[in-house]
Amino acid sequence: MIAGYDKTLRDLLRAGAPRVRVVGEVQFGSTPAEWDEWTVYESLLNRAFAARPVWIVCPYEARTLPDAVMLGAAHTHSQVVTDEWHDSPHYDDPEQLVRALTPAPEPLPQLRTVPLDADPRAFRARLGREMTADGVPDAEAGDMLLAATEILANLTRHAEGPGAMRVGRVDERFVCEMSDRGPGLDDPFAGYIPPIPTQVGGAGLWVARQITWRLDLLTSPDGLTVRLWV
Repeated sequence: MIAGYDKTLRDLLRAGAPRVRVVGEVQFGSTPAEWDEWTVYESLLNRAFAARPVWIVCPYEARTLPDAVMLGAAHTHSQVVTDEWHDSPHYDDPEQLVRALTPAPEPLPQLRTVPLDADPRAFRARLGREMTADGVPDAEAGDMLLAATEILANLTRHAEGPGAMRVGRVDERFVCEMSDRGPGLDDPFAGYIPPIPTQVGGAGLWVARQITWRLDLLTSPDGLTVRLWV
């Protein structure tokens, strides 16, 4: 959804709009986990478009939405309006809120360890064989190969090279974990902020988030692990 906003905004600015106003409605789902996920999304918008000429209003149906969703609105919007506009006393800095509501990834002991090739061609061939063995459909396999190649480039560029890889089925999903031997990554916004169109590189996590079902980051004293799901 952030990518959709970003594309629409860039298209309008290229067409000559000096400023864009958006009314954004969110379907919050029916479970506390979904409410937290969309509260994180609302908070991420504050950081993603902070320096852009865009003003976003988010309508909330206070008569029917759960209290937890309404409280989330107070934490993610610096200003709110009922009878009149006023500053929200509950507004949280996006970095703090995203950290607080992003659950720690659970361990996946069922994944199997396979060699992690530093050569991109050998890497894609090995990962392709693993997905074929697990019966991953072609479309999902293609997305995984593209996303995992982006992550491999990141591990090679920003760390001391790739360390280990684990793959396998988790319920109905195929998972690929890739680890490095670097300093880790302590950034709750990693892969969520649209890259600047003119920048060269630095968009690997952004691309990987767009084309996979889910992306998890696990940082430990040994380095960073990126977990991709399709």
